[in-house]
Amino acid sequence: MALSSNPTIDVAREQTAQVRAQRVEGMAIPDPSFSAAYDSMPRLTGFSPSISKPLSLTVVVPFPDKIRLQSRLGSANVNAAQENMRLVAQSVAAAASEAYDAVLLAAMHRRDFLEADSLAGDFLKKTQARFNAGSVAKLDVIKAQVDLASAGND
Repeated sequence: MALSSNPTIDVAREQTAQVRAQRVEGMAIPDPSFSAAYDSMPRLTGFSPSISKPLSLTVVVPFPDKIRLQSRLGSANVNAAQENMRLVAQSVAAAASEAYDAVLLAAMHRRDFLEADSLAGDFLKKTQARFNAGSVAKLDVIKAQVDLASAGND
């Protein structure tokens, strides 16, 4: 239940999806770049039409191994994000287990304290009855009352 509804795990899951998208984006084949230039060069005198018309065309091709390197880098980032998500899930599970154990321990302590209070009350009743019968000193009754108060405080 803690793993299914924890926002920290949702954040880690979304970060992993974001890293996957970055990997796909990094592996994409880049768009080619074209540039062209056309110049009209006049003669030296500048009065007659031009003799030559230079034309240049440029194509930019990315480094061929760049896509493979980007893919490896993206895969490593995805693996790191997945391991981080797993670590977050394990941390949440451990914290939930620890909290559940603490609740169980507190319930057991409460049960033990209630039982000790009940036993101290019974002991006080029996000691008071024996004091009334004359077989026990008043000090034992006072000690039983102190024990009952101590159990109540616990």
